[in-house]
Amino acid sequence: MSRKASFILVIFGYLLSTLIGGIGYLLLGTAIDTEYKLLEIIIKSAFMDILATIVVYLFALFLKNTSYYDPYWSVWPPILLAFPMIMEQGLFNTTSLITLIVVLIYSFRLTFNWAIRFKGFTKEEEDYRYRKYRETLKPFLFEIVNFFGLIMMPTVLVFFGSIPMLYAAYYGETFNALYMIGLIITLLGISIEIASDLALVNFKKNPDNKGKLLSIGLWKYSRHPNYLGEVTVWVGFGVLGLMVCLLNGLYSEIWINLLGAVLIFLLFNLISVKLMDDRMKGRYPEYTEYMRTTSRFFILPRRK
Repeated sequence: MSRKASFILVIFGYLLSTLIGGIGYLLLGTAIDTEYKLLEIIIKSAFMDILATIVVYLFALFLKNTSYYDPYWSVWPPILLAFPMIMEQGLFNTTSLITLIVVLIYSFRLTFNWAIRFKGFTKEEEDYRYRKYRETLKPFLFEIVNFFGLIMMPTVLVFFGSIPMLYAAYYGETFNALYMIGLIITLLGISIEIASDLALVNFKKNPDNKGKLLSIGLWKYSRHPNYLGEVTVWVGFGVLGLMVCLLNGLYSEIWINLLGAVLIFLLFNLISVKLMDDRMKGRYPEYTEYMRTTSRFFILPRRK
């Protein structure tokens, strides 16, 4: 399938998933009624998220390419916030609007990066991690791992990471400057990601660097500054939820606002970093020495 046709299919599928998810949100709203309105909004948003993920999975199943799901991680957070803002009374306020702007900045940067690297839905262009499972597991077992592990698990993580946005919208009718602490941390994370992107682009522009290992800019002080930036983004949202809870006396609900950030931190540190390190060791002989001298995750001075 050509790149252009693949793009059209992504746009169509994601619009369809948003439509079906939105309908599910509205229908579930007529079936549940809780005293705590925010809980109802979270449940409806989760249902919307799951329905949309199932639609995206069906497209990936049809294409036999799990990379169809890749944009979901960045495309869906703004929808998770914007849809309740529009549909629920009182959620469209200064706090939710500022939060949405920050989320859109995050979403645009990550989606743009995906778009410029996207080459279409061919077997060769499917993420190497997905291909590994597809080639080593039996078809039925692969689809179980595919749906629950490769697709639904990230959806759950992003949903929990996005819950603080709903808290900010629900309790943010009166804006508090302390909410900005979390959003500033998120913007810091986006800045780290952009700095990592620019170093990578500049490195690749130089033909003399072909076949060489990237170790300039932030990559000189962290093996995975892009992962660090991504985790920092979600930590910022968690801090936003923490501030909302502290300022509104919701001490028993702090955990639900920090859970997403903790899970995403564990995902990147326990799984993503190891997978990428193993892959890079196979591509660059000097990577073992790079691992010895360069911080695994955080930006730290190089070791002698």
